[in-house]
Amino acid sequence: MKHRLMYKSAALPFIAWGSTAFAHDGAHMHPHGIDLLWILVGAGICAFLAAAGYKRMRK
Repeated sequence: MKHRLMYKSAALPFIAWGSTAFAHDGAHMHPHGIDLLWILVGAGICAFLAAAGYKRMRK
């Protein structure tokens, strides 16, 4: 259980950075609904990549 917490906390800064970057870029071009969608997509990709990278490192 400890390793799962580790990769989640490692992904948090990336998710925070990604969501603020998307919000800054998107605020000029898109309504907020699209912003939220991209933030969720970005967070999902970050979590997936972190999990995949962690599994690869464990082997």
